[in-house]
Amino acid sequence: MAWTGNFKTQIIDLTGSFSDEAAMQQWIKDGCHEVARKLAEKDSPAVLMDFTDSANSSVNNINITGIRDIIFVFRNGVPAEAGTPLYKHKYEDSNSLYFATAESPIFYIEGRILNVYPAPSVSAVATYRYLPEYTITDWDTGTSAIANYPVQWYRYSMIYAALQVLHRKMVDLTTDAPVISATAPTAPAAPVLASGSSSVVTIDALPASPTYNNSIASSEFTQLATLIDTEEDSELAGSKLSEIQAIMSNEMNEFNEAVKIYEETIKRAQQQAQMNQEAVFQDYSQELGRYQQLINQYSAEVQSEVEAYNKKTKDYEWMSATYSRLRSEFESAFALTPGETAEQTNVQR
Repeated sequence: MAWTGNFKTQIIDLTGSFSDEAAMQQWIKDGCHEVARKLAEKDSPAVLMDFTDSANSSVNNINITGIRDIIFVFRNGVPAEAGTPLYKHKYEDSNSLYFATAESPIFYIEGRILNVYPAPSVSAVATYRYLPEYTITDWDTGTSAIANYPVQWYRYSMIYAALQVLHRKMVDLTTDAPVISATAPTAPAAPVLASGSSSVVTIDALPASPTYNNSIASSEFTQLATLIDTEEDSELAGSKLSEIQAIMSNEMNEFNEAVKIYEETIKRAQQQAQMNQEAVFQDYSQELGRYQQLINQYSAEVQSEVEAYNKKTKDYEWMSATYSRLRSEFESAFALTPGETAEQTNVQR
């Protein structure tokens, strides 16, 4: 199927939003090399010719900075064998078993410098084919393209990048442990009869309880006894008795009035106590109201955080399923058929 569209749109369609565009582009390039590696393992290194670019040089000390891998080297059209910098002096020594000839050229890489022996010349140039650091054009608009990369493998490079995006997103989700950050409010203290935010009426101290004062009547009774017992004056005694009765009546009236006043004082104190109690309970009721609001807020925060974590869990499950599906599609493109071996595939090709 022909490739259409751009890499960014197709990756986002598979994985959901992802902001690190530089990482996505690098993963596409990495995917190009992973596809090439897997094909070489499945078939043979010869298939890499389709993934390479080439360059020529008539001199040695060829700088290959910016090249991912050297795949093939030719000298004057003859394939060169890969050597090692350890024997570089022997490649030019005609007396050495490792001496390189025009019919059996050798190349080696030291650092990022490529050398070919016999040394290349204008008449016998060195040609090297390499896997480049691929360049993507129109990665997020129009139709994307990758220079020197077979278009039939674009989708698998894109899938490779999508797998890396999903992996990153799943890692990011799992690093956020399910911790409830909301803090439960502190319950208010039980009410006591003390001042609060409401007005408090001061309870007056109760006076001493009223007592019946018969001191005057008692002294008069003493005189009455004298009149009766000593002076035997019944007329004066009768008069004194009437006086004593009047005194006692007055004292009783005074006592009754004192009792009435005391009862009113007690009643007023009771009312004041009730008012104080109501003031305290009003304060407590207001405090409970505020506490209920805090509880509701705390409950809402916990609910929100739990829902957010549940959403992350569902997102992770979806990412995991998508990752498995894409991984299966990616790997199946490079899998040997049942009973097939890499050697058989190489022979067929």
